Amino acid sequence: MMDHTRASPSGPCVSELDMRHLTKPRGKGYTMRLIAPEVLVGTGNPWTGKPFGREIKLGLNTRSHAEAVRLRDIRLGQIRQLEADALAQRGRRSVGRIIDLSPESAAEWRQMREEAKDPDSIDYVLTDKLEKAERAGFGKEAKRFADVVLKGKLPLAEALEQYLEDRRPGNPLGLDPLKPATMADVRSSMRHLQAFLRALWISDGHRSAEQCGLACEP
Repeated sequence: MMDHTRASPSGPCVSELDMRHLTKPRGKGYTMRLIAPEVLVGTGNPWTGKPFGREIKLGLNTRSHAEAVRLRDIRLGQIRQLEADALAQRGRRSVGRIIDLSPESAAEWRQMREEAKDPDSIDYVLTDKLEKAERAGFGKEAKRFADVVLKGKLPLAEALEQYLEDRRPGNPLGLDPLKPATMADVRSSMRHLQAFLRALWISDGHRSAEQCGLACEP
């Protein structure tokens, strides 16, 4: 996405401000600008009533930098949701019109939250979406999604791939590489662990996943 970070001349410390996706012409309020996700181009823009073009440009109606950052983060969350909905309409795995609860979506929301100046604004949007998913009958999936995004819990499959990447031949960490046979054994052991955790997940009220700090894959 295009990142407009040109500093405003309104003060000597403006270069230190968070101006990601923000512009502020002299004497005017802040505007948010970014390249539109490809899937949104040509679809309805709920803020203007017109189709999205290649660039999204939204006036934030404030001259306060702190308020502009807060509104920007809320809008980014809403744009991400619009993108997920549009992808769902193209056939991506989803659960109707509620939030995409896939591991890929959780990773995107987690990264967006980590990069946000005001994570609370992201949490506000996300909580509303997860409550809607829970009301639609996807309570377990919504909880697992929240564990990944809000608590930093890694899906087991993601943790496994991260470990194997760190132990590949020539890894930058200088760790002893694993032999292909050892990697195959690790994957096999992980499948057994996932089956064990799924059984505990069902019988013990999710206690096992919360205790180990991991999000058990379905």
